Amino acid sequence: MIVPDNTKLGKLRAETAMKTLFAEGEIKVLKKIMNRAELSKSEREWYSRKIKKRINAMIDFYEMAVLLRKKD
Repeated sequence: MIVPDNTKLGKLRAETAMKTLFAEGEIKVLKKIMNRAELSKSEREWYSRKIKKRINAMIDFYEMAVLLRKKD
């Protein structure tokens, strides 16, 4: 799995975060995407309708948090 921090702790944190934010099936789809495996039609639809929206919301929230932190 690709994570920014390649240490064991970084991988553990990424796994814990995914388990907190996504259902088991969604995690399987995310891991397939990270490993560049081909998705089935239903997995692609699930990703585009549900998972991608949640990821984009997390990115937007992260960017907002960075801006707020800079104002301190």
